[in-house]
Amino acid sequence: MLIAQISDLHLPDEGTLTYGHVDTAGALERIIAHVNALHPLPDLAVISGDLTDAGSLAQTAHARALLAGLDCPYVVLPGNHDRRASLREVFAPANLPAAPGPFLHYALDYLPLRLLMLDSLDEGAPGGALCEARLNWLEARLAEAPERATMLFLHHPPTALGVPETDQDGFAGAEAFARLVAAYPNIQRIAAGHIHLATTTLWQARPLVTAPATIMQLSCDFTANPPPSRFSLAPPAYLLHRLTGAGGLVSQVVTLGEDGRRFDFAPLEQPC
Repeated sequence: MLIAQISDLHLPDEGTLTYGHVDTAGALERIIAHVNALHPLPDLAVISGDLTDAGSLAQTAHARALLAGLDCPYVVLPGNHDRRASLREVFAPANLPAAPGPFLHYALDYLPLRLLMLDSLDEGAPGGALCEARLNWLEARLAEAPERATMLFLHHPPTALGVPETDQDGFAGAEAFARLVAAYPNIQRIAAGHIHLATTTLWQARPLVTAPATIMQLSCDFTANPPPSRFSLAPPAYLLHRLTGAGGLVSQVVTLGEDGRRFDFAPLEQPC
């Protein structure tokens, strides 16, 4: 089983550039072309939030028009730059199978790996949140299949990861979320976005990975007094998650070259 994770698109209105400078739509189109050329084609693509830069209905429709180019099924999650009402109007139910209600969370049970899609949006704030209602939903879903291998997707990572700009955003409910994750060892991985950087760590003894943004990356700084974060433009990138025949879960960062392809190098004559 293969899952592509594309995150932090920050699409502007159609025909414009994000912040007047960045061709986020062009980067997404290159990623979509790369995903479509994979063999086998991914079973699913997860768009893990910040599809838009301002959450408007027009920007959300622009995102749908571009994502329609994917040859594999895809689903979306809200990020802090999105708005639930716009996402529901544009993507539900085919690409956003959330039940009616205030939150956009849902379970996908048809794949070999169960996927629980979490809504960490605290609308109007940059940081993440899982309130009591959302945590109760997650606990109920986990209790339905406590032995089944499960992966969690959400926009905001529930812990600081060394990116000053996003670490300060915080995550309300992280402690209760941590207790819930620790109680269910069948959770194999937690995948997020938001920090515009590919990272990996252990959180509650579970691998936690974050996807790079499609093109605008932030930097990680572990110094005592890190400088303010700044965006830098990088080659388009996304994550691939592969469930192996042995039941292992491997996550890979896919970075596109200038021509939209990965580079291949001949073997070195001498070992390094």
